[in-house]
Amino acid sequence: LSFFNFQVIYEEMIKNEFSTRKSNKISPGESKDNLKGNMAELFSMKICNKIVKNEKASSDDNLVCKCGRKEADHAEGYKIAYDETTWTSSGNTKCVPTNCYGEISFQGYTASTSTRHAKFIRVSNDVDISKLADYMAKVWSLRHPKMLISVTGGAADFKMTKKHNEDLKSGLTNVATSTGAWIISGGSNAGIMKICGEAVHDYAMAKGGKEADSLVTIGVATWGCIHNKHLLEKHNAIYYKEEKHVKLKGAALDPNHTHFVFVDDGTEMQFGKEMEVRGKLEAEISRRGVPMRARGEKMSVPLVCVVVEGGPGTLQTAIEALKNNTPTVIVEGSGRAADVLAYACNKVTKDERLDDEDVILILKKIEECFNFPAGDPKVDATYKQVEECIQYIDLIEVFKLGGGGSAEASTKDIDIAILKALLKVNTNVAQQLKLALSWNRLDIAKSYILQGNLNFKKEELYDNLSQAILEGKIGFVQLLLEYGLILNEYLTVERLAMLYQKVAQNTVLYKLMNRTKKDKDSTIQTVGKCLKDLIGENFKSTYLQKEFSNNPIENPFRELLIFNLLLMRKDNMKFFWKEGTEQIASALFTRKVLQCLASTVYLSHNIEATQFLEELADEYESLAIGILGKCHDENDEKTQKVLNRTHVYWGDMTCVELAVLSRSRRFIAQTGCQNLFQSIWMSDMAPDTHNLMIIIGIFVPILVLTSIDFVSDRETVLYLAEDNDNCLDEAFLEETALDGNQIETYNNLIEKDKTFQKHERMPWWKKIKVFYTSPVVTFFTNFISYILFLLLYSHFVLTQYTSSKFAVTEIILVVWVISLTVEEVRQFAIVSTDSWIKKAANYFTDFWNIVDIVAMVLFYTGLTIRLVFFFLVDNIAEDFKYRTFFFDWAHVSYIFGLVVYYLRLMHTCSVHQQLGPKVIMIAKMMQDLIFFLFILSVFLIAYGVASQALLYPDSNQRDYGLVLRGIFYYSYWQMYGELFLEDLGAQQECNPEDPPYPYSTCPQHTILATFLLALYIMLTNVLLLNLLIAMFSYTFERVQENTDLYYKFQLYELIKEYYERPFIPPPFILINHVIFFIRKTMNMCFDCIKSSDLQFRINLDEGETQGLIKWEDLNADEFIRDVEHEECDSMENVIKQVDARTVGIQNLLENNVDDSNFSIVDRIVLLQHEVDENKKEIDQVVKLMNWIATALHDKSKASTKPPLINQRPTSPLQKQISKSTPNLRRSEPKVHPTLSTHIRAREINHYEVSRVHVPDDKVPWNESFAGYEPKIYTHPAVISDANGKKPIWADYDFYDEKWKAEKFKAKFNQMDDTVNRASHEGRYAVVDGLPRNIRGRTGLRGRGLLGRFGPNHAADPVVTRYLRDNTGSIIKRKGKNVLEFVAIRRRDTKEFAIPGGMINPGETVSQTLRSEFYEEALNAYNEVQKEKCRRKLDEFLKHENGKELYRGYVDDPRNTDNAWMETIAMNFHDDMGNILENIQLQGGDDADHAIWQEISSSIQLYANHKEIIEKLVRMRNAYWE
Repeated sequence: LSFFNFQVIYEEMIKNEFSTRKSNKISPGESKDNLKGNMAELFSMKICNKIVKNEKASSDDNLVCKCGRKEADHAEGYKIAYDETTWTSSGNTKCVPTNCYGEISFQGYTASTSTRHAKFIRVSNDVDISKLADYMAKVWSLRHPKMLISVTGGAADFKMTKKHNEDLKSGLTNVATSTGAWIISGGSNAGIMKICGEAVHDYAMAKGGKEADSLVTIGVATWGCIHNKHLLEKHNAIYYKEEKHVKLKGAALDPNHTHFVFVDDGTEMQFGKEMEVRGKLEAEISRRGVPMRARGEKMSVPLVCVVVEGGPGTLQTAIEALKNNTPTVIVEGSGRAADVLAYACNKVTKDERLDDEDVILILKKIEECFNFPAGDPKVDATYKQVEECIQYIDLIEVFKLGGGGSAEASTKDIDIAILKALLKVNTNVAQQLKLALSWNRLDIAKSYILQGNLNFKKEELYDNLSQAILEGKIGFVQLLLEYGLILNEYLTVERLAMLYQKVAQNTVLYKLMNRTKKDKDSTIQTVGKCLKDLIGENFKSTYLQKEFSNNPIENPFRELLIFNLLLMRKDNMKFFWKEGTEQIASALFTRKVLQCLASTVYLSHNIEATQFLEELADEYESLAIGILGKCHDENDEKTQKVLNRTHVYWGDMTCVELAVLSRSRRFIAQTGCQNLFQSIWMSDMAPDTHNLMIIIGIFVPILVLTSIDFVSDRETVLYLAEDNDNCLDEAFLEETALDGNQIETYNNLIEKDKTFQKHERMPWWKKIKVFYTSPVVTFFTNFISYILFLLLYSHFVLTQYTSSKFAVTEIILVVWVISLTVEEVRQFAIVSTDSWIKKAANYFTDFWNIVDIVAMVLFYTGLTIRLVFFFLVDNIAEDFKYRTFFFDWAHVSYIFGLVVYYLRLMHTCSVHQQLGPKVIMIAKMMQDLIFFLFILSVFLIAYGVASQALLYPDSNQRDYGLVLRGIFYYSYWQMYGELFLEDLGAQQECNPEDPPYPYSTCPQHTILATFLLALYIMLTNVLLLNLLIAMFSYTFERVQENTDLYYKFQLYELIKEYYERPFIPPPFILINHVIFFIRKTMNMCFDCIKSSDLQFRINLDEGETQGLIKWEDLNADEFIRDVEHEECDSMENVIKQVDARTVGIQNLLENNVDDSNFSIVDRIVLLQHEVDENKKEIDQVVKLMNWIATALHDKSKASTKPPLINQRPTSPLQKQISKSTPNLRRSEPKVHPTLSTHIRAREINHYEVSRVHVPDDKVPWNESFAGYEPKIYTHPAVISDANGKKPIWADYDFYDEKWKAEKFKAKFNQMDDTVNRASHEGRYAVVDGLPRNIRGRTGLRGRGLLGRFGPNHAADPVVTRYLRDNTGSIIKRKGKNVLEFVAIRRRDTKEFAIPGGMINPGETVSQTLRSEFYEEALNAYNEVQKEKCRRKLDEFLKHENGKELYRGYVDDPRNTDNAWMETIAMNFHDDMGNILENIQLQGGDDADHAIWQEISSSIQLYANHKEIIEKLVRMRNAYWE
């Protein structure tokens, strides 16, 4: 800021914050001294005014004060306190107004930092922290931080590898930018402060523009320790650093920090004096908090301390931070204090204590890191500091620099370490989620907050969900829904209203609501009015209905789609659209609203925003078209119902009406829509009925019964042919002209079939009715009537018009026009709006309505003139001189009315596929012509005036009508070639007897007029007329390209018009109107317009509506899945995969290949091989792309086979790495061999009775075990159900005497009817009629909770996907992809497990896998939604799509000596993450919860499920440790 701008801003701060101090207000005209005077009220600096002698530093001729300054360096007015020995800042200094504030320009550094600027202020060490924070917020214009990162450590340069240095900078930058954090450091150009500054600089250089200034780094330093601080003693300072060889006095400032606070306590060269102010400032900023929009409250700003290197002072800083409950990250590997503290933390045991051996090791570490000699007292002092830090071990997070893995993983790890440390302060899940939301870190929420954490109530997370929705963070919304939050329970009318109330003020939605809101309106009603204003009066918003506010929200996805739509959030809209229902209607509604938003006054001037919204509108149009195509391919009849069914929640409109409203020509042109229009157009007549036959049938009704086919009759024949269950009489067979084979088939049908009644032939009277009320017949009758009207009208104006009397023809014409007028009134009245003004606006949007009005006005004008002068003037004066004149004008009015009526005939051309688009071309060319005429008029008037003035320079003509005629007469006709050269070349004198101008033949000759004419002709005939031709050609080509779209859209409007029009043509249509008027007057429910069942709008019953919605949703899901598959298989993804391979190999070479196994030459050769392979793949991709381009250009080439992309062989590098680098295998899990003995089945007491203890060596049956007599136990639920009967899933109880005879029926080690009693492990022993556990003794006999003796077979679906960050990229750890799987929590043991269940008798493994996954993981959906998910997942969970992980014994706590669990575990992997992306998990059946569980070695699972997961990790080569 310039000083003047700073002064103005500062004045505003004074006025706002300290208005009570009226005497200190600053006016714009006050001087700099006055400004300084007011600064004293705010900030001050300190000057030592009482010297206390420093005995060690002073000499006889050089007195040095304990403040660090010499006597000569003190300001005037100081005193020497000879009797004092202690110097204090409060007692030995005085406060004076600060003289250092403004902006620093750095010079003398590197070229890239020469233009860097930073704001600064010098304050005293007892400054009012609240005022300082106000100053930073208002004068420096700093936004609220969402996190504070306080970096402390080495103040001097320290050694760190280049890679570690880059990792540290990247980590700091990443966490600061992603969370909106401030970085606070010491501000000097050395040590960790310099690294912080370089991180800011690198980010600024990479981003540029406004983003470069978004990263805030504040340096808080002691004023007395700054090198060249005298340069800062002004408002706008230029600061430079000395050359390297010059010894610095103090610490130089870092040029990359954005802000500085210099703390002055009056000392000189005494470091650390700023720490107290820094701590208070951090605490004040944290206290002020971050506004949370969901509740309007503030959340305290989280603070984290990062320790990098450093000495004992750094340890003390860490102690102070930990005492203040500040989480601390220790960067291990940076050196000294950080390494010692990290070493100690790693040695701490679970009870937070250090063993004696560990203490000795820590002391040695201190000596080693700090270079302390053995026995130095500093060692013990440092250890005490370390010991004090360890007391707060719960607040410490240790991050190891270069801890392994790729560079990318390392960067993200330090980022995560900082955020994880902050989570330690608050263990409440809701509060942790608030932090993650504030930081916008979905990966933290997914991996470290919600992962496996179920210790929360759903209601506690509702505020988080509201915050995520308000801020548009759709990833958090999806995550919360995956973890069991149910949107139907969350979203209430009150909460929806709250969301709208909290929208930001800079959004279009807020401005629309502010403009629309009235005092009595609720928020929801205001939104409803906004929608109605945007879409139109025809839209009936449910928000304006009282029932909406009084009832629970039925479709929350719809409401949130509208909310995000009005906020124009693309990804959020897409998610809620996918998850909602009625996707065709919602997509068309979305398109319309986007179009309306683009045209609002708030966005119409923003070209980028308008273009974005238009492209998004086209995208939703494509989605609606795609789903419509899917529906049509499956069932055309249902598709038609989807299209013309009214959607209550979408404005009570149909899909077709929404498409027309949004001008979606492509949607209307689809086959599904056209079939609907054709069925309405033809009513029940066969679609292939010829038009000529229809026209003849109009005049010869008998042909309707004999020569016109009806759909109902054809369906009857088809129905009988398919079912072979109906009988037909001979008359019908003859009438339908069936061939011999068909007649023979029908003769064999049963004569009396009840279903035949449903498909009986249409009676003759109904055929007549259907025929004459169909829109196509209405069109032809009206067309014929209109032709007769034009012929009669033409006959009248040519031969029958007389002034003496009214002819019969004229009377008929009057009646005819009146009937047309009444029809126009009816069309105006049926417009469904409440306001007459809006009815008129809607009516006149149709061009042909305007033509009708013009024609009628001309006709009635002529009629009025004729009537007035026929009845009045004729009786008053027989010789009235204007009588003939007015009758002539009446005739003219009639004639022009006829002209307009003839033009109206063009509207009927819309029904013709070739003529219809031509009418559109003419209309659009007329628009071009209007603009052209404006341009032409400029040339025409300019030439006309100039030419007239040149030809008649001396004219005194006062008749301006003649003057104007002279201007336009010549210039207009000359444009067409009538040049009037005889006038321009006349030489004769003007004759006084010549008629007055402009009929005079004596214009003045001038060469200028001739030249002007030549120029005018060239411009108009050559330039402008060719411009008009070019405009017409462009319009023609544009319309011609979309001929089909224009025709079909135009055809819809014509069909709708004649569908609604009464079938009786004018002038007899008056009969229909009279009946209509009478019945309306009597308030009777009457539909005089149509009686056909095929309508543009239909209302279905609740059951049929729900079935139709479900069917549409299933097709929508299938379409969306197809689109996602196409995107995955796109060329772009192929190229990305090639690039990922290259990066992966590079990371392996950099991080995983040991130098001892590979020479540099070997590494280069192997890497070159990989590059060559990648180039080959890229060349193949390019060839394929060229083939595609050629095939698109030349369709004949499409028949040739495309070039293939060959499978890539295993490279020598991969082979060599697998042989030579054992460290690569360290990250792979050790897969346990199949356990020879079970553990959980012996140790866990799962039943009411206790097990006999079985030592490990006594488990096998071949080992003798004296006294082994375990108890017999079978749960009562296994023996009999509530009705006292044996459950169908269980065996008879062998130990019950009642059922003992049944033991011989069991066939062990084989299929026993539908029960599989064979073991996956092999044959098992059967002793005394009972099987023995194939793994040995368990300490309990019987069946326990298991239904079958012997193996009880189950199936476990292991559903997996890769863990991804908020950008969609796969998260890697140590160079390997991180997997996550669907885990459920068992109701009985509360342990997490793989979902699964028993294989029922007769059921296949595949069926069990699917059914158990649906029952245990998809309980969040209602039946309709669950069926939708099943349709989506059925293909995914097919047995052939899975990979078998395990087949065998399960170490289950329910196992007994006679019954045990065995399973087949299948892995179903969603590689691209698109199939399971939006699946909402919730526990059901035996599971009380279902989540996505990240896979790592730390997970604890039920039974031996962890071993199964280990095998999965090995198979997928995924991360484990």
